[in-house]
Amino acid sequence: MDEPEIFNGKGNKYFQCGYHNIEHELVFWSNLGFVFHDSCRFEAGSAQQFDHMKNFVVDCAAARSVKEHIHAIWFCIPMTENCRTITAAQQQFFNECDTGHVPVMVLLTKVDGLDLDAIEELEEEGLEVEGAEMKIAEKERELLGKWLAHIKYELNKCKFPP
Repeated sequence: MDEPEIFNGKGNKYFQCGYHNIEHELVFWSNLGFVFHDSCRFEAGSAQQFDHMKNFVVDCAAARSVKEHIHAIWFCIPMTENCRTITAAQQQFFNECDTGHVPVMVLLTKVDGLDLDAIEELEEEGLEVEGAEMKIAEKERELLGKWLAHIKYELNKCKFPP
């Protein structure tokens, strides 16, 4: 697996591990056609972190230079038990961050966390879990569909939905 190298906004290599700055570029040598920026989980941070991320997104979305322009935003929403609803920080992003014509793609991550929920629901229905892989997979798809519909509904109420 190719590890990214990190560069500051001026193209100088950055060496400090564990520190995230959305302005730093993450470059994978196996595919130089893509440059990534990491928001460093602004939802867990301060208002200052959110404002810094928002300013970066809005400025880069409006940038005329191809090198400075954001071409797409991947917005990850984890499907862990405590995050299956839209958080206040996620709503804040979609209500305050006007990305203009830059597409925002919501990615549901950690979907495998639905495995246990599917098994628990099937056990409550009296089904023997052993040998019920097909039923578990079917229940997982059902749960994912339910959460996806909920997330779409909530995000579509925002000012700048994905």
